[in-house]
Amino acid sequence: MSTEFAIIPLTIGTAIWHSIAGHHTNLAYGIFEFADNGISSFAGRGTALIVIFIQQLNESGDIMISVEDNGTGLQDINTAMSLGKVDKSLNTLNMYGMGTKQALASINPSNDNWTICSRTEADVSAGVFKRIKAPYSSEIFYGEIVDDEPWPGTGTGTGTIVSFVCDSSFFKTLTQALTKVKDDFLTISDILYEEIGHTYSKLIENGTVKFIYKVKPYNKPEEVYVVDPIKQKWNIDKFNSGSETVDLGNGPVTLQFSVGTIQQLPDRKLFDNKTSRLYYKEKITSSGCEISLNGRIIRSNIFHDVWPQQRHNKYNKFLMTVDVISNDIDKLPPPQTTKIDFIKGDIRLETLYSWIRSIQPNPICEEPTINIETRLFQELERKKKEYAKIKGNICIIIRNQRVFKTLGDDGEGVYADMYEKDTNGIAIYEGKRGASHPLSVYQLRMYWDGLVKDGIKPFVGILLAKKHPKNVLNIIEYLNHLKDSKGNRYNFKLKTWKDYDIDVNVIAKTSHKPR
Repeated sequence: MSTEFAIIPLTIGTAIWHSIAGHHTNLAYGIFEFADNGISSFAGRGTALIVIFIQQLNESGDIMISVEDNGTGLQDINTAMSLGKVDKSLNTLNMYGMGTKQALASINPSNDNWTICSRTEADVSAGVFKRIKAPYSSEIFYGEIVDDEPWPGTGTGTGTIVSFVCDSSFFKTLTQALTKVKDDFLTISDILYEEIGHTYSKLIENGTVKFIYKVKPYNKPEEVYVVDPIKQKWNIDKFNSGSETVDLGNGPVTLQFSVGTIQQLPDRKLFDNKTSRLYYKEKITSSGCEISLNGRIIRSNIFHDVWPQQRHNKYNKFLMTVDVISNDIDKLPPPQTTKIDFIKGDIRLETLYSWIRSIQPNPICEEPTINIETRLFQELERKKKEYAKIKGNICIIIRNQRVFKTLGDDGEGVYADMYEKDTNGIAIYEGKRGASHPLSVYQLRMYWDGLVKDGIKPFVGILLAKKHPKNVLNIIEYLNHLKDSKGNRYNFKLKTWKDYDIDVNVIAKTSHKPR
């Protein structure tokens, strides 16, 4: 017979503070936590306003920073200041109850120089505000109701202000993703300005939030800016976008995507988000996939987690953006508590990555010299996309689609002529400028088997040629009675270029010309 015994945790407040410090290794991530709280608090009431004030206190580099929002104020102080507690406004911006405390502990590990001021509608009516100061304690500690001082912020209604002092070394963490960059006050302040414009680009653009950014160098006048979004410039001839409803494992979500190649943004000018220092620069550090949850970017520059290829300069122009949208956070791939990455191994994330590969099986790279068959498939791609646009359908096409990727990178890869995803499913193509032959059929079957091995289920395999001999037709009929390694019956079809209104002779005359 078992006997219960009591466990009485012996918690020390300073130890807890130090244990949650260090999660935010970059000042921007901490500031985003305070901004997320403000946007979350204001959700559904119009455009949230976030005012960020960066002030250089002295020549040695100590920085005073405040983040003010126009949200509803701290409705429940106990919940707000407790680790792991969340209120009824649970969403992807404020889902763990750790953000504010983690951010403050990382920015001010000594737990001695931070302040939170907040006021609700009742506080505004009473002419007071609440103030909480360092040090934080996991046990009882005290705030104050202030009735003899003016509100320290710029707003006239409800809201919250988080302010703190950080030293120059933590301020310079903003430069850690960059090389050969100045570390003066204005340049570092501009890096944060750029980070805000990138992380909240969609939310700024759609009016969910507006950021006012105030900067005051030591012994110099204050400068005030509105943060504009940083936006990609797509190459229209290599651009696709669309939206699908997909169940990632816990119910359907909406996946909005854009994919293609980008044009490099101009070199950075201070506090001008039409220019860039880090993002959308046709570099290895700014290519790959970028994933948002309900418009807020969680992670960018994803590559190996989605595609098995090695990073290479030939992919520098490639970009894919995916926004995962749902009001139910349990349906979303969960971010880490710091919201700078996702939790690895979660089934929803792995399903999302698989879906991304179905839309874009390979990163887009610079194409080899154009031959006649390449030109034929370019023309087929153009016609299919044009038809899909008229019909309002999704049509994703990738030429030179690699298959059997899961077998590794050693040796030369296997590439199908064309991969297509539309409302019917996934089609894989093999094409010949002249007559097809039996080997063509087995090339097509190899592409099908490669997709299946990679976890992608084809709907149809199409062999394209100028004409098809009788023996090719017989082999197609034979294979269509067989099944692939997953038990699905093959579905191969024969088509001619003329079926798509493509004249091989005309294409052959223009195949030597660049696109």
